[in-house]
Amino acid sequence: MKFISSLTGLGILTAAALVQGEDLNNGKRLHEENCTRCHTPDIYIRDNRKIKSFAQLEKQIRQCELANDLTWLDEDISDVTAYLNATYYLFEIK
Repeated sequence: MKFISSLTGLGILTAAALVQGEDLNNGKRLHEENCTRCHTPDIYIRDNRKIKSFAQLEKQIRQCELANDLTWLDEDISDVTAYLNATYYLFEIK
């Protein structure tokens, strides 16, 4: 039952991302191509993770993008933020 609830929640988050204009597939692709060189999923789900809000998540992604000279568009940053939030963090978007 918990698995079904998780899937339902992910569906709602996916729908919310689409309404806001984020492309979760693009976010996933960019993450897999660029972020997994340094980050494994463990960093996102560890008990003592540093990111505590959606705003902090977006800020960290911007810092990583700059540090790695990725030259992402704002839309790309939004897509990666939405993907990581929908997949791991599940912060409320305000």
